[in-house]
Amino acid sequence: MRTYQELYEIAANSRNRLESLLTEAHRDSLSTEGTDTSTSIVAIGREDGSIVQAVLLQDEQRPELYILAAYPHVNPIEAVVLYADEKAQILNAWCLEQGMAPPEQGEEEGDVPYLGRMISWIRTNTPDTAGDILTGLIREQLLDAFDAANELEDALSELSDLAQGIVRPAPQDDDTDS
Repeated sequence: MRTYQELYEIAANSRNRLESLLTEAHRDSLSTEGTDTSTSIVAIGREDGSIVQAVLLQDEQRPELYILAAYPHVNPIEAVVLYADEKAQILNAWCLEQGMAPPEQGEEEGDVPYLGRMISWIRTNTPDTAGDILTGLIREQLLDAFDAANELEDALSELSDLAQGIVRPAPQDDDTDS
């Protein structure tokens, strides 16, 4: 069984490969259809020090691995909160980028009715659906914002702490009602 210090050294000496695998695992987590049942991981074998990228099924345990990062598979549209006006703005901007002239929001028109009109207009005037467009744009934004180097630094920091006997408290769920 490798020590935390040995795992740290393996990870620190494999930065480029790990950053690439972290990016790939993150991309996979946003691209698959099997949402809510799978998690993409990047890990180091506790016995042999091998670097592993894998997909774990819900409740699957891999005690032989030290998991550096885990990315639950999610539908990108469910990963962010967007209000009707934000969705309409995003769809409007997409239409304009495609060279189309989408309908404008009337002065007295509410955000939800306008979004409904925009969705209907897109369905009529493009081969895409508004949901597919939003999902694709959000996926791109999440992928563009991903910082593999920062993710790896966080994992290395945690491994360094463990090597020194410092145990971090478990992350708290943001949804707790206290």
